[in-house]
Amino acid sequence: MQMRHHMDFRFKIIILLGGISIFLFVGCVSYQMVKSVEGSPVISPGTTLVIGKTTLYDVLFRFGAPNQVIEMEGRNLILYERILYRQNALTIGIPVMGEIGGPNFDFSARGGLTRYDTLALFFTPDHILCDMVCERGSHRPYLKSLFSDKEK
Repeated sequence: MQMRHHMDFRFKIIILLGGISIFLFVGCVSYQMVKSVEGSPVISPGTTLVIGKTTLYDVLFRFGAPNQVIEMEGRNLILYERILYRQNALTIGIPVMGEIGGPNFDFSARGGLTRYDTLALFFTPDHILCDMVCERGSHRPYLKSLFSDKEK
């Protein structure tokens, strides 16, 4: 009985390896990995920025040009943002007929990950820092999360 079980296992392995070999010669497997970074690294303000004292000039001198400047309800929003995007895709193509141009079946799976590093600085009309937010690794852009929180 044990000998028969051992032979059944060998037979299954041979069939599996044969199927994989045929698939590799006849089919097509591709794997794609995309990674992109948009924007400069976001510097954490630490204790260098003081609400009520730091000026717009101080911020621009220390951090450089922002990604966005937005006027909001009498205040100015200076936004520094870096976007990290990664996507993986696996595609398997199986030709049904051996001829070129015959019908094919394609199976694909994709997964993506986007992360945002953000430094948002709010200034009064007199160009004095009145509020700030620093987020690392957020799954939503700052402006989208800012407005969605107000709606709730």
